[in-house]
Order: sequence, then C-alpha cells, then structure tokens
Amino acid sequence: MASQLPPTSPGHALSALQRFAATKRAPKGKRPPPFGPIRQSDFVALCESSKPGSFKDGKVVATALREFKRNSRFVLDTDGAESAVRGMLRSMTRNHPDGSGRAAGAIFVLDQVLDESTGLYFAIETRLVDEVLDVLHSALLEMQASGIDVRVGPAPEEGEEGGDAPSEEPADRHALIVRDALRTTLGVNDMLVRRKSRPERELKKRAKRKYLSHLQIGSGPYRTTLRLATKITLLVSDAKTARERIVEPFNLAWWTKFVDEEVLEMVSEAEGREEEERRAAEAALPQEEESDEADDEGEDADGDSQDNDDAETEQKS
Repeated sequence: MASQLPPTSPGHALSALQRFAATKRAPKGKRPPPFGPIRQSDFVALCESSKPGSFKDGKVVATALREFKRNSRFVLDTDGAESAVRGMLRSMTRNHPDGSGRAAGAIFVLDQVLDESTGLYFAIETRLVDEVLDVLHSALLEMQASGIDVRVGPAPEEGEEGGDAPSEEPADRHALIVRDALRTTLGVNDMLVRRKSRPERELKKRAKRKYLSHLQIGSGPYRTTLRLATKITLLVSDAKTARERIVEPFNLAWWTKFVDEEVLEMVSEAEGREEEERRAAEAALPQEEESDEADDEGEDADGDSQDNDDAETEQKS
C-alpha cells in the first residue's frame, strides 16, 4: 500500500512520512503491523532525493534517522543505512580547493554514526565506514598539500577530563576540522571494536532483547579500517595516540588473532621519526642556552662599564 505522494525533496518526504506514521496507528486492542507503517523503500527514496552540496538536505536525512529511530515499528536495515550515509555525504560535501569541504562532509557523517540516536550503529557496514574514512584521509592530504597545518596535539586519554569536549574551541576553521577529524576517527574505531565485542552479553534480559531487535550487523573493524584510522591519526597527531587508541584496543579484543604488520610498521616508523626529532631538539637546546647566557653576560658587562663611567663623571664634578 502506498504511504505518501512521491517525494520532491528530503524535506517533503520527511513531512509526508511523519504525517503517515502519526495517522496510521494500529486500532485499539490490535497488534501493530510487524514491520511498521514506514517502509524501508520510503526511507531509501528520501535519502536518494538529497541533492549534491545541499546542507539542508543532508541535515534532513540526519533528522529522519533520529525521528524514525524513535518509532518502535521502524528498524533501520543495512540498505537504509547505506542510502543514508551516501545521501548525507553527497549533500554535506562541498569541493573547496583546499579539500576542507570534503573533510567537513566526512566528519558530519562520522558524527551521525557515533550518535546513538540515529541508529546507524546497529546497521552500518564496516565497508561504508572505510569509504568515509578514505574520503577524510584524502581530504586531509589535500589540506596539507595546500599549506594548511593539519597537526594537533595528542588526543586526551579515555576518561581524562576534557577528553570529550575541549574547553577551548580553535579559532581557525581548519584547526577545528583537523581536531574533529581526529575525534571522529578515534570514536568510530572504538565503536566498531565495541560492536564486534558483543556488548549485549553484559546487558540484562530486557535491554538485551531491545539491543538485538535493532542490531542488523555486528561486524568490527577490518584491516583496511585499522590502516585508514592509523594513517589519519599519524597524519594529524602522534604515534603514541595511534598505538594507545587504535592499535591496542584492537589487539586486546578477545576476537583478535593478530594486528596487521603494515599498521605496526607505520606506527614504529612514526615513533622512530618522533624520537629523532626529540633528540635533535634536545641537542639544539644547549646551544640556544649558551647563546642566551653569552648575551646576558654581554649586557652585564655593558652595564658595569656604564656604571664606572658614571662614577668617574661624578668624581670629576
């Protein structure tokens, strides 16, 4: 049964589906339909109607995810999740010459994946996460090639105060994009590791049933996911962050057999470069201190000479 008129934009489609879901409830005393009044095909059509470069359409898709997640008779499946991710990425991406537009679009999509209220956690496939991370990585490389500084400080450790919401917002738009790129990359890696680790085993019966009723796929990070997350982390942060927030959680998971050698080699090489830079900085520090001390001694000598001249002038007078 057709539920609404053919949509002309995501906004029109969302409005029509909201009205339909509000009016087509099950009669009193009757069980609701098993799949709910909102069909997956309707949601897919909503996502596919998003226009390239239209921020409004991308945000409507994100709003639709949150609205329908609250409907107990609608369960997002893998096809719907893929349409939502591609629709948001298409609409939220703008082709700035420096690559920042593509990076911002990828960050928006990853933020929706991390937002529990969208339901993407339960239905997004790992290969889609890889595609978004690949877009983010290539966009950061474009920003770096354009002369933009894509380095930030080490990420706060988990549980550390200020780890989720830094107190100071970067004044520069590019610095904000780089910081959010690191935050979302680390977050989505943690999310995939947690989903693969079967967290429902620690839930109570009712919560476990609700969790499993929404879960469509339980895959964790692939080797490609680990490589992309490590590349992004090493590009914008340091080797310590990559090892502690990317490699170790994956390595400590009960289902992990081994960590990809390519990832371990990348982290080891980055640690070697950082150690060489640290030693070079320490070697240059004594020379700077000696130069500063020589300048101070010269200033003191000039001051003593001036004092002697002043004393001789006073005696003559």
